[in-house]
Amino acid sequence: MEQELVNVYEDGEIIAVVELTCNLDDFYTGSVSGVHKGLARLQDGRYVLITSSDWQGDENTAKIITSEEAFDYIIRSENYYLFDDPKFSELKPKFLELVNKEMK
Repeated sequence: MEQELVNVYEDGEIIAVVELTCNLDDFYTGSVSGVHKGLARLQDGRYVLITSSDWQGDENTAKIITSEEAFDYIIRSENYYLFDDPKFSELKPKFLELVNKEMK
């Protein structure tokens, strides 16, 4: 099966093409709502938020976000396993700090 690709735009110009992913799906997104979220990272280190939909006529989008926003999306989705992915590992220390605060 061929992987679907999504254009990443910045100031109206395509700056990259990323694979469609739904790695931020949680109970409230995905099959329940038909709207999916995914997180990717460009070779230059910038994070990309991908939004896709199961609804006919909706367009998949991808936009640059900050590392703080990427961290927040992972935390809100509760897909903590993403912190073990090498693409997102720079965010893991902040996560472990939160976990350690809770454990004290």
